[in-house]
Amino acid sequence: MKKKLAAILAAVMLLASLPGCDSAEIAVWRVVSEDAVRGGDQLRAELLPADSGRSIAALAAAFCSEPLDIDLRSPLPKGCDIIRYRREGRTLYLELGEDYASLTGHQKSLADCCIVMTFCGIEDVDSVCISSRGRVLTGPVSPSDYLLTDEALEPPAEE
Repeated sequence: MKKKLAAILAAVMLLASLPGCDSAEIAVWRVVSEDAVRGGDQLRAELLPADSGRSIAALAAAFCSEPLDIDLRSPLPKGCDIIRYRREGRTLYLELGEDYASLTGHQKSLADCCIVMTFCGIEDVDSVCISSRGRVLTGPVSPSDYLLTDEALEPPAEE
């Protein structure tokens, strides 16, 4: 039940961050710190003030900033930034610092998911392609490519 509630809350936060919603906040997806996970969700959206509007540059700056919530951490390696971006149609291409290419396994999966969930919150961005050192590492990927809550693992609802 807690996982369903968390999934619904995450979906509501994501929808509230979409352009066209009268919200002065943007959703930036972060990794939940190991101490705070305790068997729960490993990712969570942090709502931040949308001071500079909803531009890609403003969202990139917010994504690369340190989380305000002490239970969250940036999915990026220390010192890694978004170097450049370009948009082609409904796909956003992000070039990240060379430290991003060193991520592997679970940490890379979490970071990729945070990037995709964050940047697909921009109007008319449906997918994200991630590269580092001039090499495509991920993508194009959309939010529907990720399973954030596996409801198959939960016990069936009582009738």
